[in-house]
This record gives sequence, structure tokens and C-alpha cells, in this order.
Amino acid sequence: APQPPPAAGGTPAPLTAPAATVPIQLPPGPAPLASGGADGIPVAAVASPPSLPSVALPSASPAAATQGAPAVAAPVLEPGAMRIQIAATKSEDEAKREWQRIQRANQDILGKLQANFVRADLGDKGVFFRVQAGPLNEASARQACDTLKTRKIGCLLVK
Repeated sequence: APQPPPAAGGTPAPLTAPAATVPIQLPPGPAPLASGGADGIPVAAVASPPSLPSVALPSASPAAATQGAPAVAAPVLEPGAMRIQIAATKSEDEAKREWQRIQRANQDILGKLQANFVRADLGDKGVFFRVQAGPLNEASARQACDTLKTRKIGCLLVK
């Protein structure tokens, strides 16, 4: 495994394990044919799954990892990209605190995702701030929500 650059004291900086698995985008292409089965009849190889949209990763600087997620206007997502919604609160400050609490307890799922705080005016019900994380492809978003639900955290898929 590659070693990180030495720290100021001359010893290597510790390696950290990634918090979540990021799917790799494969180029589309036809499934190749294998040379043949035992009887010499060509056998089709297993087809590649459809390509997945890339997931944007945050910077790897230690300072960025220790700071809370900044409030970000909902960015334009790639086609097919989704977010997961994990909370809705009555104030933006409360939404930020809730993101930090849930992310801290679920680093394996939310550690590399970007927080989005979306203001929603629900008329008579009032204004809410939705806590969303992403971007994710649909399969990863579903898997993340399923896992969060087993941990008693409400989760919705959002396009």
C-alpha cells in the first residue's frame, strides 16, 4: 500500500480507512464471449452492470474532516444522482446540529457525503429545513437508506 508523506517529525502520517465504499464507473461495452464451454459452444461472459454516476468526494485535508459541514444551496446533481433525506427541522441551525449528530454516529455511511439543507415552506405547517446528503447513485442511496433504517434513522430517497 502507498505510504502517506512523512509528517513534520519525519514519521509517516497514519492511514485512515475510507468511511464508505464508492462505486467505480465502468465504461459501457458489449459483453465479450468466452472461448467456449466443455462442449466447445461459445458462452457469453457475465454482462457488466450499467455504469454508475461518479460520486464527488470531499477534500482529504485533516482540517476539513474536523469541521462541521457548511450550509450549501442544493447543487445541480448529475443525471440519475440522488440524495438521501435523514431529517427535517424547524430551523437551519437545528438542521446543522442534527446533521452533525447523525453523521458522527454513522460515519461508515455518511462520512464522505455532502450535506444539503433545503428550506421547504409547507404553508400552514410552517417552514422546515430538510437535511439531505449526497450525491449518490440510486443503488447506493437505497442501500444507505436501508442501513440507516435498521439503525432507527428515518430516511427518504430524494432526486
